[in-house]
Amino acid sequence: MRKFTVVFISILLSFGFVYADAKSIDIFIDGQKFKTKLSPIANDGHTLVAARPFLEALGYKVTWEGQTRTIVATAEHNIKLTINNQLAFFDQQEINLKSKPIILDNHSYIPLRDVAEALSANVKWKADARRIEVVSAKNNSLAAYGVPTHLSELKELYGEPERITTSIYGFDWHTYHNNYKDFVMYGVRDNSNIVAVYTKNPRLIGKLKLKRGQTYKSAKAKFGKSLDSITKNGTRYILDNPNQKMFALKDSYMRLFLDELSERRLTAVMLTTKREELLLDGYYGNNHQLKQQDFEVQLFDLANADRVNNGLDPFLWHEGIVAVARRHSEDMKDNSYFDHIDLNGNNIADRLRQSGYKGVYSAENIAAGQVSSIFAHEDLMNSARHRAVILGPASFMATGIAFGGEHHNYYTEAFFTPVQ
Repeated sequence: MRKFTVVFISILLSFGFVYADAKSIDIFIDGQKFKTKLSPIANDGHTLVAARPFLEALGYKVTWEGQTRTIVATAEHNIKLTINNQLAFFDQQEINLKSKPIILDNHSYIPLRDVAEALSANVKWKADARRIEVVSAKNNSLAAYGVPTHLSELKELYGEPERITTSIYGFDWHTYHNNYKDFVMYGVRDNSNIVAVYTKNPRLIGKLKLKRGQTYKSAKAKFGKSLDSITKNGTRYILDNPNQKMFALKDSYMRLFLDELSERRLTAVMLTTKREELLLDGYYGNNHQLKQQDFEVQLFDLANADRVNNGLDPFLWHEGIVAVARRHSEDMKDNSYFDHIDLNGNNIADRLRQSGYKGVYSAENIAAGQVSSIFAHEDLMNSARHRAVILGPASFMATGIAFGGEHHNYYTEAFFTPVQ
């Protein structure tokens, strides 16, 4: 591993510089409040922080060379910042800072956003709360669990994915399934690093030593107590779904999805790096970045994975009735109701018939409020009636998603067997 060297060369400030106290600003690093006796300062619209405590909070070893008045911080790359100079060097490449590093009251101060982003950290400014949220680049690998670390490695193992879809986290899901026998989705950030994995076959995450169908009690014994909440940037989010249990591992979060209808046995596993989970904005992420059709095909794939796991043939996709399912989701969202019967008194069979589809079998599942298709599907499979439809006799399936409204996300699954 290469060493990371940060060099700060300090000189005295000349007269004429004015720096405002920015101590009313709260700074959070990796979800925890950044505490230091040296308050941040504001300089021409930029926030500067004391160099040593900030770099140490990001995981770097910092030493001071008194003779050269240089700060040296050690980790994986090389960055050099000179006092009163906007030109900096990162791995010998020039970068231009928007604000100069300074010396104030015998302490070095550095521009928070410029330095953090140079170190591949993510920085958010929450103006209403006067809060800066920094998520570092550490804790951003799943290699310890036998998960590929890079897209190139993934392609060497599996080739090209069946499909690529968006996620609430902002990364892309790369889906592989071998005719739905070994369903797995890898989260790929910026077409590069693998930062998440969800699978119906836990053995694909070999070092977790879990398997589909084992009891929750036996799975929990490996990892200790599950979380009842997660705190991000001072906000506590409650985790109270009984069929989804979350664990904090060394450098990631793990969710175990359970079958409440069968002795709480394991049905799926999801791993995300701690960095990705901390970057997620609230529960739902940013829906404006999501693609409606991506959530729809994810829901279709998840249903087929469970059908094949239960010895059934997968559904065929019916593009024609996607519009029927979407309209019902949009109608529920726009008119603030949640029901199989729409405001005109029509059920799924009526809506299909009115759209020109005559069938010998039709059925519908609806869900609302779940943060993504993964969570919607797992909830549906934990309802006996909804599961019976997913594992039922229909030959075709289509899905329709609507974002927004009282419950944030609305999901409609339409099942159909046409007249021969």
